[in-house]
Amino acid sequence: MRAGEVVSDPTNALAIEAALRRRHQEEVHLAAVHRVLRAQDFGPGMSAHFRLFALVSSARAVGSDSTQARLLIRHLTYRQTVLADLAPTAAPQLHVTTFDDQVTQERLADTVRPALDGSTVPLVDEPERTRARGYYTGCALRISILGGDLEIGDGGFTDWTARLSGNAKERCLVSCLATERLADRVAH
Repeated sequence: MRAGEVVSDPTNALAIEAALRRRHQEEVHLAAVHRVLRAQDFGPGMSAHFRLFALVSSARAVGSDSTQARLLIRHLTYRQTVLADLAPTAAPQLHVTTFDDQVTQERLADTVRPALDGSTVPLVDEPERTRARGYYTGCALRISILGGDLEIGDGGFTDWTARLSGNAKERCLVSCLATERLADRVAH
């Protein structure tokens, strides 16, 4: 018998590891590539078995959402760089939604957007998004190609490390990219 592990989302496991590492580190940044299996039917052309490249970052909040801004810049800059290199002709976009969080909206305007200026991968506001409200706290991300028509990634802030550590000051940002979906679209 072969040892194996099945997960539906690698960010959950990474958040557990981040909470453990946060006991001894100021900030934790983790990444993993994992094949996942999800039970729900995603519809035609979609697979319940696919590979995700996940990022999880965790740090203590220091006020005015500056920690959240720093983590967002880190994830979004990385995603911009990768998409600009791997899929420049696929019209990649990063979408951001703030769920009625005024301070996060301010940090997006005065800190995050200026740090991301100059990339060929735009950061697009998506205020109409309601999906994952409650799952993500304050801010959610979506990664798309083909001018926004094909979603290849998702993410946002969660309360996972805060709950795991029993510390409400903990912040955790997760984001995933479906690597096979991206590779399939870029190859065509």
